[in-house]
Amino acid sequence: MGGQRTGHHQSPGRDGAVFVALILFLLLLPSPASAGVFLRNGSDISGNGAIGALLSDPGVHTGGPADFFYNTHCGACHVAMAFLTEYQAAHPSVQIRSYDLFNNSENRALFEARKQEYNRSYVAVPVVFIGDAGLEGEGAIRSGFDALAAPSSGEKNATPAGRDSRGSGDGTV
Repeated sequence: MGGQRTGHHQSPGRDGAVFVALILFLLLLPSPASAGVFLRNGSDISGNGAIGALLSDPGVHTGGPADFFYNTHCGACHVAMAFLTEYQAAHPSVQIRSYDLFNNSENRALFEARKQEYNRSYVAVPVVFIGDAGLEGEGAIRSGFDALAAPSSGEKNATPAGRDSRGSGDGTV
């Protein structure tokens, strides 16, 4: 019995390494609050008044069909999709076209074309391209979509959501 210990013993070095690894892992996770608003010319619009600043610019076109890009395996994409589904039900005149990027080269090509059109080398999903603006991240989509979905000319978006073979199958979220 003398000298033999019972129970588990870990060296302090191993505990420290695990702690450091955990902190690094958490720092590298994408933030759920990361979101962005950007213009077709590639400019980022930041701050709490980003949408208001965008809407006050008479040269910025809003409204028209919204192109929603997502990935089936993205949690934030599912949150944004749920929001857009509810929005579509409440505003049937607003056309929202959905494009799943998972294993779909045609949707991926369209996504790459939209990125180029909006002068963006990198865009994270979920993202909505609508008029002259883009909303990147579920937070930006939830907070800015309603304002951008209304056409800048004040007319109603009368284009019904139609069938879109590249998207989810029915052209809606």
